[in-house]
Amino acid sequence: MVWIKQWVLNICCTILFLSAIDLILPKSNIKKYVKYVLGLVLISVVMSPIITIVRNKELIVNNININQQFNNSNSNSTKFKNDNYTTQALKNNLEIACEKVLKESLGGGNYKAEIQVYYDSIKDNYIIQGVRVGANSKETESSDGIKKQEARIKEVLCKELQIEQTYITVYKY
Repeated sequence: MVWIKQWVLNICCTILFLSAIDLILPKSNIKKYVKYVLGLVLISVVMSPIITIVRNKELIVNNININQQFNNSNSNSTKFKNDNYTTQALKNNLEIACEKVLKESLGGGNYKAEIQVYYDSIKDNYIIQGVRVGANSKETESSDGIKKQEARIKEVLCKELQIEQTYITVYKY
């Protein structure tokens, strides 16, 4: 009901505006052309709801077609799980979690984790292919310290990520 009220109000305002223009125009040959254009404006204002309905109908049909295509393409859950966005989000969350766990477990220092993850559609889960950890702390300044730090980092991440130590590499940054 609100749109009908708005439509009638638009028609009334347009008629008032067109009448004011008609009164202002001097009597000349151009007046009949101006009245013609003003009549076209009035017709477009009167027809605007019909045009809107037709456009919305086309949009609704297009949206239905797009939704059907989307549903058909995503009917298989493995397609959704294999999405690059999902894999990237998991990778980012794992990297942040690893850095946090290393800081808490090893008592400070700066750590940068880089994790390679892929989706295994056969097993229907994500698999960690490798973990690279950059360590920067006081202990990494000597070669013995680096080896001790590397062993502790691998131990912590093996427990946390439940992967073998061979998948973890540590470097100094």
